[in-house]
Amino acid sequence: MPIKTDPTVSVDWKTVRDPPRCGPLALQYMVLATPGTYTVTVGPGRLFAAVWGGGGGGGGTQAYSTQAGGGGGAGGMVFGYADLDSERTVVIEVGAGGAGGGAGAAGGNGSPSVVWKDRANLVWYAYAGGGGGGGGATTSSPTGAGGYGGGWSYGAEFVVIEGYQGSPGQDGWRDARGYGHGGKGGDAPSTTKVASYCAKGALLQLLKTWAGGSGGQGAVGYPKSPCTAGSQPGGGGGGGANSTGCSGAPGMVVLILAPL
Repeated sequence: MPIKTDPTVSVDWKTVRDPPRCGPLALQYMVLATPGTYTVTVGPGRLFAAVWGGGGGGGGTQAYSTQAGGGGGAGGMVFGYADLDSERTVVIEVGAGGAGGGAGAAGGNGSPSVVWKDRANLVWYAYAGGGGGGGGATTSSPTGAGGYGGGWSYGAEFVVIEGYQGSPGQDGWRDARGYGHGGKGGDAPSTTKVASYCAKGALLQLLKTWAGGSGGQGAVGYPKSPCTAGSQPGGGGGGGANSTGCSGAPGMVVLILAPL
């Protein structure tokens, strides 16, 4: 089996046989959705990777209905492939989502997700940055700014099919009555293209299920309603209003191995 993982790590991988429009062919894939570091031995073959960074957390407020925290920014996304002529060991890092901000505090930044070619020398195949945490709100600064959207990058041996920056979080705001509305978290990008390859039908089937995560809704100061967390992969957390902020969603990495 051409995809193997470190035996100390539990990874779910599956096989798709004879995908549509491809004739006799078997694709193997795995979905890494829990933040952490994974060691994967893979190849030879064409290794596709769809990578999302973690979403930023929403900003928190003090206990006032007139304050509004900013929404967390979404993680970035990159999708492409590397051709492997022999078996290789790669390290995968799946980024965590940022924590929601406490009283008057900014939300935490999301962590990047990376498919490393050589982690020791900081050489990657694909990198998706985490989203920024939304700004907190205080009596002196009653509305917080939305967090930035995460970027993306790639290495020399990785062929990019598409890559998008995550959407920024919405700024906190106040309505005509002066009550706070936490900013909505940023939406993470979705894959919209597939490779020009025999396996594109199966790739589309695999990837369409994993659209980018939605940003969480911001809280309302009065009548009080809570914020919501971002959805996986990579959605930013909603900003607080008379409350703490909500957390951003973890990132995710999808690996698909096809014959060359």
